[in-house]
Amino acid sequence: MNRVYQERVFSGLWATVPAGFGLAMLVVFIYGRYFSNYEDKSAAWYFLAISVFLFIVAINFGFLRSTITGDTVSTRFGVISHSIPVDNIAGSYQDKASKASYRGFGVRWGTVNGKRRTVYDVSDLPRVVIRLKQNNNREFAFSTKNPDAVIKAIRSVVKQKSI
Repeated sequence: MNRVYQERVFSGLWATVPAGFGLAMLVVFIYGRYFSNYEDKSAAWYFLAISVFLFIVAINFGFLRSTITGDTVSTRFGVISHSIPVDNIAGSYQDKASKASYRGFGVRWGTVNGKRRTVYDVSDLPRVVIRLKQNNNREFAFSTKNPDAVIKAIRSVVKQKSI
């Protein structure tokens, strides 16, 4: 598997906010469990559960990793990944849709110009859209720091695969 392009993008605020709230819930758990004057301290365990959940969200969505090889274009947020065989790529271009089209960050689904689109989005970064051959009514988009290099790499591997 020869890597043509690889990138790791930090999600920024979208990863630090859940981590911050997770830390706050952990502090509430510790206080409630060990320093509270209440006799029944079982409710503190709910704060621990919330804290663990928020830390998992922060870790999973902390980085968006994108890899382009001669065989696939892969993108992943932690354990959530999407991979497209190069044989199924009809083309790629820079996304012009507004952020409001996707209503948030992370793994999103939306419709743009009548086509259903799966999006792996990091706030404040441009996105690249991949048109699919097998289902011409679907597209896949993901955020990147360098959309021109990503588009160039995708077009290069598609061209090499078709030869």
